[in-house]
Amino acid sequence: MPEKAHVLDGTEALLYGADPTEGIVAVEHLERAGSDAVEVFLRRGRALERETVSFEPFIIARSDVAMDCPGLAGIERLEGGGPLDALLRFRTWREADRARKWLADAAKQRGCDKRELFIFVNDPVQQYLLRSGRTMFRGMAFEDLRRMQVDIECLTTEGYDFCNAERPGDRIIAIALGDSSGRVEVLSGAEMDEAEMLARFVESVRRSDPDIIEGHNIFNFDLSYIAARAQMLGVKLGIGRDGSVPAVRPSQFSAGERKISYQRFDVFGRHIVDTFFLLNFYDVAHRSLDGLGLKEAAVHFGIAEQGRVYIEGAQISREFLKKPGRVMEYVRHDVLETGRLADLLCRSSFVQASMLPLSYQNICVRGNAAKIDALLLREYVRQGHSLPGPSSQRPFEGGAADIFEQGVVKNVHHVDVRSLYPSLMLARKIAPSSDRLGVFLKLLEHLKRVRLEARAQMAATHDEAKKLHYDALQTAFKVLINSFYGYLAFDQGIFSDFDAAEKVASEGRSLLGRMINRLRELGARPVEMDTDGIYFVPPPFGSRAEMEKFRSDFAASLPPGIDIEFDGEYVSMFSYKVKNYALL
Repeated sequence: MPEKAHVLDGTEALLYGADPTEGIVAVEHLERAGSDAVEVFLRRGRALERETVSFEPFIIARSDVAMDCPGLAGIERLEGGGPLDALLRFRTWREADRARKWLADAAKQRGCDKRELFIFVNDPVQQYLLRSGRTMFRGMAFEDLRRMQVDIECLTTEGYDFCNAERPGDRIIAIALGDSSGRVEVLSGAEMDEAEMLARFVESVRRSDPDIIEGHNIFNFDLSYIAARAQMLGVKLGIGRDGSVPAVRPSQFSAGERKISYQRFDVFGRHIVDTFFLLNFYDVAHRSLDGLGLKEAAVHFGIAEQGRVYIEGAQISREFLKKPGRVMEYVRHDVLETGRLADLLCRSSFVQASMLPLSYQNICVRGNAAKIDALLLREYVRQGHSLPGPSSQRPFEGGAADIFEQGVVKNVHHVDVRSLYPSLMLARKIAPSSDRLGVFLKLLEHLKRVRLEARAQMAATHDEAKKLHYDALQTAFKVLINSFYGYLAFDQGIFSDFDAAEKVASEGRSLLGRMINRLRELGARPVEMDTDGIYFVPPPFGSRAEMEKFRSDFAASLPPGIDIEFDGEYVSMFSYKVKNYALL
């Protein structure tokens, strides 16, 4: 391993990890006889370097139970008096997994929640990043990544509505491969048979050697179809950096209320990113998309290829048999738009990768509460501090939402409380009671500060590339900041605290209630209120100065630490019911 220049101080280590090694683009677990290791891939300019580092898997458990645990290589006592006060080290992942099963059986015999006895991070790469303090992509710009986009088109047997990789008459007729420079290679089924196309696909991936492979619905369609056809035709899909075939397993993606089952592909030394999943994250936050398909997204974001070819899915086979060149142009446009969509949606995840002890691929599919949990756990491991047992789950009253007027309402304004819940947590010092090191609020405060710095830098620069970078920074910080309240009620969180979550929600309802009363005192008519904002009709203003005075008087009535923004003025609003309205 290269010698470290230094170890970061506590504040930086809290957010970015303690090890400042730059240029890590991938980490892979190596199972070996006697002792495991990880292979670390580092980008050094145009060159890719590899280093093999020893790796000891770990479990954090109660010391009184840990002494009898099988396969132990060592025990480290953790300070602080928490119930999970021992870090158990193992030589191999298999030994750690056997110990996990032994501890789970012990919990079952005692009739207790297994989290009362131990915590096991079931991902060797995350374990390595947690203990080493390393992160992905540190010191890199998004443009430094080697990215590849993949899109395929298939022939469907007549009489069927959709292609099926198991159907003998169906086959891949086009594979488009793009890269971050805008270059596209199209492998045409009109010029070669399917087996040759698949072999050429493998060659192209190995030759380009991307860090990231991107696609729209790449898990449940493109890669699944390619893998099935390769197996059927006897083509080795050796697209890993070690020449291995992808590991495939069922998984589930969640975004808000949406749950999507998918086939997860893990390619050695590379990350697979599905823009379909990132688009779901975006839509849950913004609710502004007409659809989740690539074409709708390209139009929505203004990134559609000029003069792009559109072919209905049901017409692909017929068009290929008549005009194969037109289908090749269609798939070329698809892969170009996939690259542009990834360029827009991946930057926040890229920034998070330099902070979180997670692989980039996992960052692109994990929920925000799990990310906060990983940050908290890393700091406790770094400081050698014990962990709490699980908190008691219970229902509680959530955020405020109310409607005061229904129908069409004219001249409606909106006031937003900036990051209401995070602001309340910081102002009222509301944090998990089990967080004895005070990491939760330190992390939240630091994230809020660096986000403000990134926003200021974004506003100050005229360089478009720098604007993109700072916008990605502030967006990544904002996403995490606004998830701290949700983390308190995250039942899988190590430091979840339903009492604290209830207190935050109660403080939020109380504050919004006072805001409603103050608006009425100033002559305004509230129309609708949701979790962190109010729609209202202002009193008549004789001038712009009168409106500004109304706003400043309202802002002055708020408690310290609470910032608001008058962020919308609308000709009219159709107020139907709570959280169901239209604005003009």
